[in-house]
Amino acid sequence: MHQKINIIIWKIFFLLMVFFLFYIVFTEVRVKNTSKEYQRKMFYMDYPIYIKLYGKDSDQIEKKLDEVENIYHYYHKITNRKEEYKNIHNLYYIKNNSSKEKDITIDKNLYDMLKLGLTWYEKSNHFLNIALGNANDRWSEYREKGTSIPTKEELQKENNDIKKIILKENNKIENNHVNIDLNFYRKGYATNKVVEYLKKQGITSYVIDIGGTIVVGDYYHKNKYIVGIEDPFQSLEISTKVKVVKKAISTVGKEEDFYEYKAKKYHFLLLPDTLFPPSDKESVTVIANDSVTSDLVATTLFLMDTKQGKQWISKQTDIEAMWYLDKNHIEKTENFENYSFS
Repeated sequence: MHQKINIIIWKIFFLLMVFFLFYIVFTEVRVKNTSKEYQRKMFYMDYPIYIKLYGKDSDQIEKKLDEVENIYHYYHKITNRKEEYKNIHNLYYIKNNSSKEKDITIDKNLYDMLKLGLTWYEKSNHFLNIALGNANDRWSEYREKGTSIPTKEELQKENNDIKKIILKENNKIENNHVNIDLNFYRKGYATNKVVEYLKKQGITSYVIDIGGTIVVGDYYHKNKYIVGIEDPFQSLEISTKVKVVKKAISTVGKEEDFYEYKAKKYHFLLLPDTLFPPSDKESVTVIANDSVTSDLVATTLFLMDTKQGKQWISKQTDIEAMWYLDKNHIEKTENFENYSFS
């Protein structure tokens, strides 16, 4: 008799446990499904920015999106070399200030960005030169006219010497009026700051798209994010898809990044020795753990010839790359296919 009672009790206990576990799983799925997608479009640093966040509280998400926009606006101002802002010592101030002091104080975060740029000048074997503002401006003038290209002689006359960027202690820089251009990594740097902010706020699922760089966070539902890589020969057409989570993807060399003159394409990025764009490839795509790294590496590989780039990237870790050399020739690092999606 006691044995039968025990069996009945255990059966009831088992059924209660099954019900309890089912309730937990059901509740978890229901809670996850209450998360909604919130979007925001903005324009800073010369690029349209598209952001998606996932969460439950509409008011809280909107406040966080406001702060994200504040971050982008702030980095837009400190890295702007065409405009001055009250009480902000930005790139424009470095070049155009009227101070008679030998050293000037600049924004702390801009100082950190310059320090990173100088570090990557060495790390990239001198391919990434943040002192090419004058040469870039000269090219911009010709692009706007659309009638010719600059000569090597006039480009070489510009002040492009990175050695004149001398950082001192306490956020000071030697007042040499260098025309500094951070365009090839300022969007990735700012986006990295946005991601840091979102993580501190407990938001781990997000998608950010800014000027050829896409950053995705943790899983939303059960799937990884599928990201399309644009065909450099056909604008808005997808050539390759990759499946990623918690990664940054940067592509340099999209169709709209070129200026065409006499049936020849000239990219916006310049080789530091010739001050002319490279012409041996159409685009480079890089997958890395964060957006500032993906931007810096993609730019480095675009400027290096492919053989040199492969040798260089083989010494890096947690980075994969794809070179689009022409319509029929694509090369990839060994583990790039681990991300491919078909």
